[in-house]
Formats: sequence, structure tokens, C-alpha cells
Amino acid sequence: MARQHLRGTQATSVVLVPVPTTAAARRRRGTDHVARLAVAAARVLTRSGTPARVSGVLRVLRPGVDQAGLGATARQRNRSGAFALRPGVRPAGPGEITIVVDDIVTTGATCGEAMRALRAGGWAPPAGTAAVAATPLRHGTLPARRANTSDCPP
Repeated sequence: MARQHLRGTQATSVVLVPVPTTAAARRRRGTDHVARLAVAAARVLTRSGTPARVSGVLRVLRPGVDQAGLGATARQRNRSGAFALRPGVRPAGPGEITIVVDDIVTTGATCGEAMRALRAGGWAPPAGTAAVAATPLRHGTLPARRANTSDCPP
């Protein structure tokens, strides 16, 4: 996806921004798995000729509740205002595109909030999102279907 976005633009490299995790989740898992995914993706992109770096620019302002039992509307409310920029982190430069990285996308609420926080902090709108898996929402206000990057607001 990153290489596709670079074609036809002035961008020459990629900034991968992992969705932040709470300290409690990091302790429970023993790692920040989304940040590790972003590092692995940056390594693959760079080795294949697309320079990439990871920026941990986002931080959790408020943790919210576990989203497993929430429908689409509740997930969006739960994530709304949850992230902000860390102070002093270098923004994407004019030759870089930004891609938000998450592990699983169901309704797009988390990556949408990450994109909102980046824009609110003065970053150029992200080119898109990348996730390891997209899962259907099995309950709530939307019928079950595959999530995709168009589920994340621009």
C-alpha cells in the first residue's frame, strides 16, 4: 500500500504511526505489539526500496473501555478524543506520507481517532491505514461485513 501511495506523488518515504496502547495493556501483553508491527513493516519497506520510519507520535489521553462487546456507534464514542500528539515529536516532512498502523480493524473507530489526532496536531492528513486483520462486526448497529480503509474517516 505504501508504495502505491508514493507513485504519482512528491513523497519519497513513509512514516508509520502505530496506534498507541495503554500502559496497562502493554504490561498485560508484555510488549506494544502494534509498535512492533510498525517496526517490522518499516524494515520490510526499507529493504524493498521504500524508505520508512516509525513515529510514536500518538499517546493515549484516556483509555476507554474494552471494545469487544461494543457496536459501531459505541466504539466511535469510546475512541472519540482518546488520542493526542506527544510533544516534541518530529512531524512528517514534505517528502513523507503518513500511514496509521493498527493490529485489527473492525469498524475503523480506532484508526479514525488516530487520524483525527494527527490532523488536530498539525500533521498532513494520513494517506491511509494498514492493519494485520480486518474483522466483521458481529453485533451492534452495523451488519456484519469486512472492514476496509474506507471505514476510517479522511
